Amino acid sequence: VLLLSSAFMCQKDDDGTTPSENPHYTSLVGYWKLVHGQTFAKNEAGATIVTANLNPGVFAHEFFANGAYKGHVLVGKLTTESGNWMLTVRKTEGADIEDGTLAIKTASTMAEAGNLFVDADGYQRFTISSLNRVTGSGKSRIYLISKRYAGYPYAENWAEYAFEKQ
Repeated sequence: VLLLSSAFMCQKDDDGTTPSENPHYTSLVGYWKLVHGQTFAKNEAGATIVTANLNPGVFAHEFFANGAYKGHVLVGKLTTESGNWMLTVRKTEGADIEDGTLAIKTASTMAEAGNLFVDADGYQRFTISSLNRVTGSGKSRIYLISKRYAGYPYAENWAEYAFEKQ
């Protein structure tokens, strides 16, 4: 197991390489479509409950090597929102990310800065894992978990997502 503490963005990394030369960075580049998503909360008894199930394919993330990002809503009125992204890797096992943070900033997240699941700097941050694992579908899959936040009627809410690379 290799421990890392570096962020991959558009500038040079500490070792002098560009992010596009880093295998973890290039693995994230591409189009990722939702295959599973659920939102959770802790109820008044302290039990974890499912508050919503997301249908597969309702949205997608698109990550570009230059740090650009596009979020795609794929149902109803199809929409795309642009922004940027950052990836911080804390722990890997081989070429797989075991622990990291994916941060996404768009006009929508900036408008919600400091509210619910968006940090004060306008980034929505997710714990990311399993970047390079290939599933039974033959596609790489990433798992994202949102930060926990208070939102009526629950003191603790969060979302968990699985995306496959297309």
